[in-house]
Amino acid sequence: MPFPARVRPVKIALALCLSRDAATVAVVRHLVTGALRDLAVDDEHIDDIVLALSEACSNVIRHSGVEDDYDVHVEIDGDRWWSQVSDAGRGPEDIPLESAGPDTLALGGRGLAIMRAVMDGVIVKPAPAGGTLVELVKCLRRGGPSAAPAGQATDRSALRLTVTGP
Repeated sequence: MPFPARVRPVKIALALCLSRDAATVAVVRHLVTGALRDLAVDDEHIDDIVLALSEACSNVIRHSGVEDDYDVHVEIDGDRWWSQVSDAGRGPEDIPLESAGPDTLALGGRGLAIMRAVMDGVIVKPAPAGGTLVELVKCLRRGGPSAAPAGQATDRSALRLTVTGP
């Protein structure tokens, strides 16, 4: 559904620098869920995005170095979701490039398959400064609980929130 001529699309950009602590995943989930609900994004799409982003953040916590912080960048631009999770850890090791699926008997290793199942695009590659970079993309569907149509606002065109750790 195109935007009415008098209403500009909203662009939300979040930049988070987080410590490698499991509690930070809940912070990311909370911020993302709130932003998507306020933009009236469909609940199923919110669930998909929060699941994939939680998996990406959890992978950083599980696989990067103990002292490493990690970065989460999110951009909601009209009907498009884009996020990037990166760390400066060891870098990707044996990341399956195709979605062959995890070993059904393994205790872990399903995160990437889950991300690929619920997102429209997933890219995993070495980060430019070392470590791993995971990019997630999803086309948003409207229909959430908020009265405002997805990606629209009448009095502002952008919101930038930056959260940094200690």
